[in-house]
Amino acid sequence: MFGAVALSVLNNGPLVQWDQPSVQALHDQATHDSALIVGVMRFLGQLGHTYAIYLTFVLLAATLLLRRWAAFSMFLVGVIGGNAWFSVQYLRQNP
Repeated sequence: MFGAVALSVLNNGPLVQWDQPSVQALHDQATHDSALIVGVMRFLGQLGHTYAIYLTFVLLAATLLLRRWAAFSMFLVGVIGGNAWFSVQYLRQNP
């Protein structure tokens, strides 16, 4: 399933084409909103990113302290591998 979605994104497939009007409407609204609203949206987005990082470290520490080596290694490989794969393969221009 993930591979099909990723391939659709890379090739500008039907899934991406169907989503373009929604993306464009959100982009238009964001570019015409006040600087305060855009600043709040950016702050909340960064806050969510920060909490995701903290949660990752807490879960890694918990699995390490509980000596659940399989869970620790799978979580570590998944986080590092997922971030690396996303940053290398699927970065594209925003509208």
